[in-house]
Amino acid sequence: MNVLKKYPYEFLFFLALLFFVLIKLNDLLLPFWWDELGCYAPGAFTMADTKHIGILPSCLAPNWSWGHPLLFYFCNAVVFNIFGETYIVGHSFAMIIAIITLVVFFLFAQRVFNAKTAFFSAILLMLHPNFYTCSVMTTPEMMLALFTIIAVWGIVSDRWWLYAIGGSLAMLTKESGIVIPGFALLIVFIDAIRLRDYFSVSRFRVFLLSIVPLLVFMLFLVIQKIQNGWFLQPEHIGNMNFGWDYTVPLGKRILAEMFFNFGKWLTGGTFLAGLLLGFFRKPLNIQLNARALWIFAGLCFFIFLFSDVNIYVTRYILYSAPFVVLGGVHTFFTVIDRIFPRFKAVGLVLLAVLSGFTIWIGYTGMYKLPNGEMFYRIPLNVVQDAVSWTEHQPWRNDTIETNFPLTGALGDKRNGFLTGEKVPISVNFEKKTRYGLFFYFWGPENIPNYKNYKFTILKSWSDRQINVAWVEYQHDSTDGVKP
Repeated sequence: MNVLKKYPYEFLFFLALLFFVLIKLNDLLLPFWWDELGCYAPGAFTMADTKHIGILPSCLAPNWSWGHPLLFYFCNAVVFNIFGETYIVGHSFAMIIAIITLVVFFLFAQRVFNAKTAFFSAILLMLHPNFYTCSVMTTPEMMLALFTIIAVWGIVSDRWWLYAIGGSLAMLTKESGIVIPGFALLIVFIDAIRLRDYFSVSRFRVFLLSIVPLLVFMLFLVIQKIQNGWFLQPEHIGNMNFGWDYTVPLGKRILAEMFFNFGKWLTGGTFLAGLLLGFFRKPLNIQLNARALWIFAGLCFFIFLFSDVNIYVTRYILYSAPFVVLGGVHTFFTVIDRIFPRFKAVGLVLLAVLSGFTIWIGYTGMYKLPNGEMFYRIPLNVVQDAVSWTEHQPWRNDTIETNFPLTGALGDKRNGFLTGEKVPISVNFEKKTRYGLFFYFWGPENIPNYKNYKFTILKSWSDRQINVAWVEYQHDSTDGVKP
């Protein structure tokens, strides 16, 4: 009992973590989806199958790695090799990474701020739409978020050796981690000017530690050039876009998804307000950790800049979420404690009420709206119904024409859609087939038909704008595509 009184927020965090795991257990049973299905899970399966498990670029063919650093693939391949190559194992490992991320995040927030801030921040992070979704997905963004927290912890606490470890591991997880050493070098430069410490031994040591992740990534790129013939995947480089017509609308979307959408305004808006209050903390007499807030903001800005010129999906900015949430909660409690110094329970009650409201908004939006993070369950269920029907048909052993993501759903039982063996498939009409099974959005005019064959839709599965169609081709007629 004395332990509970001494560490109440640590105990509450443990209970909240247990609750989080329980409500996510059902998602462990979902099949792999989209990028999980397209490269990450198959890439890890390939490593495990060939026993060519490692982090060098030659350990995985570029059609699976897409030029990404291979630490995430390596870890999953090791897990698959030990526990079995199934989608449940993949999602369970993803959940373990998410749990470790929450624990490290709580410890970071507790050390830099206090246990109360750490607890409420952890609650809001675990129910943050982006975090909640990625917590069981076999994609590298959660691992990247974990290593980013470690790296930022090192920067904020001036433990640059910790930053060097976290930053290096982040760079070996995904190339978008490049923002971490880039931002760290800026911090080193600013601190040198602020402290007027340019050439001391300690400053030189900090500089050397700050470039360690960059050197690690450069070494990876050199090896990739030798083994694959290019530094970065050419298609990714070709997809970068610096035009205003691309960056302006995308930038608005990124800012909305980083700070405001689906109830994120509670922490996002408060965090932004905290940056402004940081300039007036002395005249207002508020105990705001302005340096930590500006470090969080600077990193988020670098993440924004990187995301705004590249191909973007919401989960790519997951590694900004811990710092927006933590900065918002710290600002909230600091202001409330200043306004109600004798009634600190007011802040707890107010934050609990507002958090409940924003979590409800986030939960509703991320499941029901097309741009919601958990909306992916809608197309996944449509594909699952279509695959279940297909594998029980008498012609299931005949080759059928199909497209992504059905290629992964039908082509490998380990991805979680099939109960029996894989279904023979053809892509881009490599073979002449009588039937086709296609995933498409909106109307049947979007069904892939590269050979311009006439076809008839025999059966379809739909939910909102998501569709799968079973079609029969008339191979001798190519004068139309209308079903």
